[in-house]
Amino acid sequence: MSTSVWKFPVKVTDEAVIEMPEGAHILSVGVQGDQLCVWAHVDPDARLVRRSILMAGTGHRREDLVWSDFVGTVQMLDGQFVFHVFDGGELSE
Repeated sequence: MSTSVWKFPVKVTDEAVIEMPEGAHILSVGVQGDQLCVWAHVDPDARLVRRSILMAGTGHRREDLVWSDFVGTVQMLDGQFVFHVFDGGELSE
């Protein structure tokens, strides 16, 4: 099986749903230019599934976050906005 690292642009919102290959492992989160992105280790031949990416601003309350699914923290607009990003997992169809 061949694997690769892919970049996935993510909309900044409480929950973004993106498509990525099934079984992908999210490696990191960051900002490229002005776009929030996650990078994941994927099997390029796996079928695409929907995956939930959850975000919380510093001080924002969220009842649905599991700390073990923490991906990372990003700052945007020279630190004006700080988002903590979590992997919400693959969504069932």
